[in-house]
Amino acid sequence: MFTQAARRGDLLELGRLPESLHLGNFNAFDSHDEWLFLSLHPATLMDMSYGDVLLAALKDIGIGLPPQRVVLEVPEQAGGETTRFSEIIDSLRKSDFLIALDGFGVKHSNIDCVWQLRPDIVTLDRCILQQATEHSHIERVLPRLVSLLHKSGQLVLMGGLSTEREALIALECNVDFVQGAYFAQPGVDAVHSEVAAGAMDALSAASRKRIAARLQPYVSGLEHASVRLMMEGETLTAVASEML
Repeated sequence: MFTQAARRGDLLELGRLPESLHLGNFNAFDSHDEWLFLSLHPATLMDMSYGDVLLAALKDIGIGLPPQRVVLEVPEQAGGETTRFSEIIDSLRKSDFLIALDGFGVKHSNIDCVWQLRPDIVTLDRCILQQATEHSHIERVLPRLVSLLHKSGQLVLMGGLSTEREALIALECNVDFVQGAYFAQPGVDAVHSEVAAGAMDALSAASRKRIAARLQPYVSGLEHASVRLMMEGETLTAVASEML
C-alpha cells in the first residue's frame, strides 16, 4: 500500500492517516502519564515540515497531549549518514518530541549512529534477542551493550518478548522498557497496572532462582574450600601442640 502511495505521490498523506487514528485511539484511555510511541515511515523523516504538522495534529484532535510524551520511532537505516537526516532529528527534538532509534543492532549498526543522533531511547532489534537465546556468549555480552548505551545517555527498549526466557534476558540486561506478548497481547484496552506489576513480580522471582542456580557451583566450591581450610587449620594446630 505504501509502495503504491509513493508512486502516486501520496506517501506523506497516507502516513498521516494511521497516525491520526493512533492519536484518537490513544485519547480513549490516556491517563495523562503514558508515552505514545509513533513509528515513522522513512519518507516522513525527510519532510522538514513533519514536526509542525504533528504539533498541529496534537492540538486539532483536542487531547492536549504535550510533545514531551510523544516518542517518535526513527528507523536506524532511514537516513543513513546524511546531514539532512540529522538536521531533521534535531528539529523534532527542538519541538520537544522524544526520539527513539529503532532497530539498533540489525546488519551494519554501529554505536556512531547513536552518538551522532543522540536519541532518548534505543530500541534493540529483535535479532539481538534471538541470538542471545541461541548463543550463551552473546547472552553474556548483551548486558555490556546495554550498559554502554546507558553510559552514552540513552534509555534502552527491548521488544518482541514472547517467552519467559526472553523476558529474563531483558530483565537481567537491565533494560528500561520491555514489550511483547509475554507481558500482554495486543489490544484496544490499556493493561491494568496490577496485571503489569504481577507479571514483573513473577519474573523477578524467576530471575532470583536463575541467578541462584548459576551461583550454586561457586557456593559449593567455596563451602568445600572452607571445610578444607578448617581441616588444614586443625591439623596445623595439632602439630603445633605436639611440638610444644
